[in-house]
Amino acid sequence: MAKATLRSLLFLAAGLIASLHCAAFVSGVNAARPKPIVVAQAEAAESGKAKSPTARIQEIYDKLDGKVEKSAIQKVLNAFFESAAKELNGDEDSQTNLHGYVKVKKWTKPATKGGEKMKVAGNEIVTKAKPAETKISASVLKKMKDAAGI
Repeated sequence: MAKATLRSLLFLAAGLIASLHCAAFVSGVNAARPKPIVVAQAEAAESGKAKSPTARIQEIYDKLDGKVEKSAIQKVLNAFFESAAKELNGDEDSQTNLHGYVKVKKWTKPATKGGEKMKVAGNEIVTKAKPAETKISASVLKKMKDAAGI
């Protein structure tokens, strides 16, 4: 009798779990399936705003246990980014690496001639002349992706 009761309780529990899973799936509630850690972290990051410069300096100050003054941290960060900006300021096409986290490239898009006729979808189009443009692009490197958990 005890075996039959235990077996029936197990079947009831399994049925209850399956019905909860199905009900959660049908209703759109994702109670039965926990979200993967990466998705949960990404949603948390989306909901938060970017840190202000003072908040970032405060975070570094706390991490260093107050051994370095906040003004010194700010001077170091400013000097770091000014140095990177000077690297980009030199040539027309240049690039700089921000400590292995981000690569910033500066390049010049050449000027286009005007008056060229092109046929697009059966219509003739006369192009306009455009001056040369200086573009800046940034790409995230492996070190930043690893730090961000991507």
